[in-house]
Amino acid sequence: MNRILILLASLVLVGCPQQAYNPTAPSSKRIWCAHSGGVAATYPVTCRAWDGKSFSSRNQAETEHKRLYGTLVRGSSVVEAPTPTPAPTPTPKPENRLVGTGTGFVVNKTFVVTADHVLRKNERGDACDAISIVYRKDEYEAQGVDADPANDLGLIKLSKPIESTAKLRGQPDLIQGEMAVNYGFPLMGELSTSAKVTGGSVNSLSGYNNNSSFLQYDAASQHGNSGGPVLDASGNVIGVVSSKLDDAENQLVNFATKSTILEGFLRANKVPFEKADLGEKLELPDIAEKAETFTVLVGCWE
Repeated sequence: MNRILILLASLVLVGCPQQAYNPTAPSSKRIWCAHSGGVAATYPVTCRAWDGKSFSSRNQAETEHKRLYGTLVRGSSVVEAPTPTPAPTPTPKPENRLVGTGTGFVVNKTFVVTADHVLRKNERGDACDAISIVYRKDEYEAQGVDADPANDLGLIKLSKPIESTAKLRGQPDLIQGEMAVNYGFPLMGELSTSAKVTGGSVNSLSGYNNNSSFLQYDAASQHGNSGGPVLDASGNVIGVVSSKLDDAENQLVNFATKSTILEGFLRANKVPFEKADLGEKLELPDIAEKAETFTVLVGCWE
């Protein structure tokens, strides 16, 4: 990674490019996907997000779709995947290979925030050759526009807007012991394709080695959570998932970049954002429902 955390051998990046998908399945190639919305030529990562079934031929996919749903929808037997467009909004091509996934959240209608290391395809810190965004089973073309490796922040621009956006925490200032909720897509390809939610608390207002740009929280975080939002009791963003201590005795020691640091990053990139004060305290299911409206799956391709 370009951002090498000097956190001893025990500290790992939560969303470091993972080989979560079956390595024997060529996820870099287009397949035919039979899902509830029809039959489409697309990528395995998108088909999984649609809860569909993958096939090597169109005929097989159509046969399976007819078996499951009785008839093809949308008045057509095939929904063709969009033709890749040239830069500056690269779309993964058939020869690309998915090397890792992470989480992100929409902070402005055309901008997504994630962790810097989610946008790195290897430990040398080389940037992803292409980035994919999946939101509510729809795939978006996207490109990385800026990064802050020191604070583990990355910014992605979308080819088309997503209307629902996250709000950053306003007043009062965050305090130790507040609720901290983690929402994202851990261990894609191993667990279910839906997002996961876990609740916990803010354990410290400083990160590893007293780094004041980070906070420590204990809501369970796994590979793939990186870049996702850490939320307060009202569903406002208080942090961006970054890293954790990875050993048997410290399974719930996690770190997130503070939302106050994110504010400066967004202002430097002239990206407007909204803030909201801590208000009504929601139950965990309500926070998850709110987070679902602005949280996305991020794919890194080489």
